[in-house]
Amino acid sequence: MKRADWKDIAELIGIAASVVGLILVYAELRQTSTVARVEMSNEANEIFAESDRQEQESEFAGILVKAETSPESLTKTERTQLNAYYRRVLHAYSRENYYYRVGLFSEWVSPIRRTAPRYFGGGYGRAWWNTRKKFLISSTRSEVAAEVDRSLEQSDAAMFYQEFDSEVLRIIEQK
Repeated sequence: MKRADWKDIAELIGIAASVVGLILVYAELRQTSTVARVEMSNEANEIFAESDRQEQESEFAGILVKAETSPESLTKTERTQLNAYYRRVLHAYSRENYYYRVGLFSEWVSPIRRTAPRYFGGGYGRAWWNTRKKFLISSTRSEVAAEVDRSLEQSDAAMFYQEFDSEVLRIIEQK
């Protein structure tokens, strides 16, 4: 082979190595992006898990029952606890929306659709939401406010959370 042929072969090998390198870099970026999405999604899941743990504490469970059945009788301390509880949930919704807007998530509404009726479907939670959303509508989180409202309009989901305990008791009493 001539010297020029070896040079052409070396150039082709170099081009092929560059293409393979770019493909590997792309695969690494996708994998890193996937890991980042999982970690960020875990942030919202941890917020909801923390809410579940808080609900299992007997004192706070009593506050939640009072918030649903007689919200007007809540003390300032109880309302303060509930406000923090609801702000934490709203934070999770806002983070999901933010990650969607920057292109990390392909969708962001499923956590809201799954949980908004539970948190904001009735009693103090509904009053809290109706007050809080006024501030969201005028901010960058207006999409979050609109999606929570859409989720709360699904009366079946809201009623499920409001009537779940009563339905369980009714079934127990029938036996």
